[in-house]
Amino acid sequence: MKGYLLDTDICIFFLKDKFHLTEKIDAVGIDKCFVSAITIGELLYGAEFSSDYEKHVQEVDFFEDNFTVVPIYEALRVYAKEKARLRRLGTLIMVTRNYKHFSKIDGIQLEDWTKKEDNEFII
Repeated sequence: MKGYLLDTDICIFFLKDKFHLTEKIDAVGIDKCFVSAITIGELLYGAEFSSDYEKHVQEVDFFEDNFTVVPIYEALRVYAKEKARLRRLGTLIMVTRNYKHFSKIDGIQLEDWTKKEDNEFII
């Protein structure tokens, strides 16, 4: 089973209802999509600078309620070991628009669901 780790930029596009990400997530299965605790922290950080704090905190709550959040702080060793295992198996796909940053990591599979070639729902 492949799993998809959604980067912060993809989560923001999802919230803005861009690139047909709702359909893409439905197609791959929400149970196969994950967000890291770091992404939750980045979204909360964004909420702190927003003029609509409550709205953005509710959006973070949505991610916590509907996606599996990969723990960071309490389980760094487990997280690193599991992420490395999945990467070796080729079953962890990083979903990001930030290819420049992540393409430097050997062996990681990347998809950009904001582009037609990785998201069949974009016409």
